[in-house]
Amino acid sequence: MIYIQYTAKPKKVPKLDNDAAGAYINCWINYSDIEQAKNVAEKMIDESGWNIISLDNLEFITREFYENDTDDSHSKYFDQAEIDNEVISIYSYPLIDEEE
Repeated sequence: MIYIQYTAKPKKVPKLDNDAAGAYINCWINYSDIEQAKNVAEKMIDESGWNIISLDNLEFITREFYENDTDDSHSKYFDQAEIDNEVISIYSYPLIDEEE
């Protein structure tokens, strides 16, 4: 499994304070070829309405990578990618932090 992390900005310019200003996008791609996995991940990100700003992490992982994931918060994506071959998870953040 290839795990890739990106930072992205929305294709649409945020207008309201609670509109997404950016996101961290995690991808689990069940391919053995890195370039093919990146192409698949980047196409999914593009189709989801995001422009990639940076590739932050890329590594081969196994299920053991999540052996300490006791609440299954990330391992569930790995497990789903074993079934579907491709999974992305988008963690967006607003234009204005609500705590300000």
